[in-house]
Amino acid sequence: MTLFSDLTDRERDVAIKRADILDQYQGLRDSGYKVAEACAEVGYSNPTISRWSRALENKGMVGLADKKSKRRSGKSIMTDDQKNFLYRTTLTQHQPKLMTIHREEYLQFCASLSQKPVSYSTFLKEFNNIPESVKIMYRKGSKAFADSNPFHIRDWNLVKPMDVIFSDHVQLNFFVYHAGKKVRPWVTWWMDGHSRKALSWMVTLKPNQDTIRVSLLHAIKAYGTPNQAYLDNGKDYKSKSLQGVNADGKVASKLEIMEDETMIKGIFPILHIEPIFATPYNAKAKPIEPAHNYIHNQARLLKYGYTGANVYDKPEYMQTGVKVKGQKKKLDPGRLLTWEEVPDVVDIMFETYNQHDHSGLNAQFKSKDLTPEAVFEQSFDYELFETWKQMVEEQDLTMLMMRVEGKTYKVHSNGVHFRKNYYYHDLLLINQMEGKRVVLRFDPADKNASGEISKIYLYDAKGTFICGAPLRGKNHPTEATGEDYAMVASSKKIRREVTREHYQRITGIVPQIPLEEMSFSKNDESVN
Repeated sequence: MTLFSDLTDRERDVAIKRADILDQYQGLRDSGYKVAEACAEVGYSNPTISRWSRALENKGMVGLADKKSKRRSGKSIMTDDQKNFLYRTTLTQHQPKLMTIHREEYLQFCASLSQKPVSYSTFLKEFNNIPESVKIMYRKGSKAFADSNPFHIRDWNLVKPMDVIFSDHVQLNFFVYHAGKKVRPWVTWWMDGHSRKALSWMVTLKPNQDTIRVSLLHAIKAYGTPNQAYLDNGKDYKSKSLQGVNADGKVASKLEIMEDETMIKGIFPILHIEPIFATPYNAKAKPIEPAHNYIHNQARLLKYGYTGANVYDKPEYMQTGVKVKGQKKKLDPGRLLTWEEVPDVVDIMFETYNQHDHSGLNAQFKSKDLTPEAVFEQSFDYELFETWKQMVEEQDLTMLMMRVEGKTYKVHSNGVHFRKNYYYHDLLLINQMEGKRVVLRFDPADKNASGEISKIYLYDAKGTFICGAPLRGKNHPTEATGEDYAMVASSKKIRREVTREHYQRITGIVPQIPLEEMSFSKNDESVN
């Protein structure tokens, strides 16, 4: 027989509480309350009060204890072997259905061990007792586990327009016709962190560091320089032209940029932009990626050429094995957009995005019908931007965005040797740069008819602009013109004068070596 002292603390507390309620109920009845009124006063129904009264009369205080506490308290009736079987068969990345495992494997497993199997509901309950993190890791994989890790809760109200900007590449979901081929265009674009406004974009066949620089230039010209750039982890965003070159000739790290330890300064350190690189293969790390869905949905409006976001989203006539009456399997180039039409279509896509209601902004600012354009215009400091424009030369900014070579080049008397050509300007000799090393920038699109770079722009190690050096033409070995001789003669004259003046300045001695003008002829062997 169970005694009151054998009960747990919880069971005794429940019994004492119920006894007090019965005493309160009986007192109300003795004072003239009806059954319904007394039950309403104590807060329990008549069947419950009657059940407690019978239990107290038959078993005393032990009868008022909570019967539920006598159950198994959630302990599984599955054996250890059955549990191990459950874990081994369900915690795999094949993600098998539990009902299939229970019906087709578990029952056979129990029969082989002569053990009594549990029901599917008990089998499922045991599976649900497995910690969620374990199920994610071993059923969905390490990437899904990493994506479900704790994350920073960002409050973009704490930044202002152009404090932080994002950039990424996105391939558009439609085909266009270009150079006799069907291709899918790419877009490199920049977004403001505060307002989610698309600041600039550039259409390209293949995204690279050039499209990053040019699209960044467009954004900076329109809205000024940002404080930070939140970027994709791709190597084109970590190029030497953007980050600079360290003393070892490699891409400068963020620490080297911030501590000004770069041998060749890139765009970010020159413009004092702090680069932040997103975690690789983590879409949550890049707030710009959710906007890609809107851009992709805009592509659905095209009447022809849309490819779908994935194999399941393809139009019916493009799906393998599906025949649609009146539709050819191969895309008709005559119905596709031409490459020249793509920029106008992309402009409409991004301008529509900027003017469209943004659910993220509505949640961020706890408002309705907010658009990226409206939020940006409301907070952007145009007065500060106008002040910045007066301090920056547009030409200098354009030159800064040109491609930078990842090494320095030595200045020779004939100029700088780059890609099997010489580039020369008199300022190289006048500024006594001969023998020194310079940083080289150029515009990849600035080419002559032979495909050679027409002009390069030279800077010293501190980033100070020296000059723009045009391509020095090559002469016929035996038929150099008078103009060719005059050009070489001018360079030699400048070199002699600079040499004499510098020697006199450092020694105080007037050179005695005759440096008279020399005449040149076609037989002059110094002309190569």
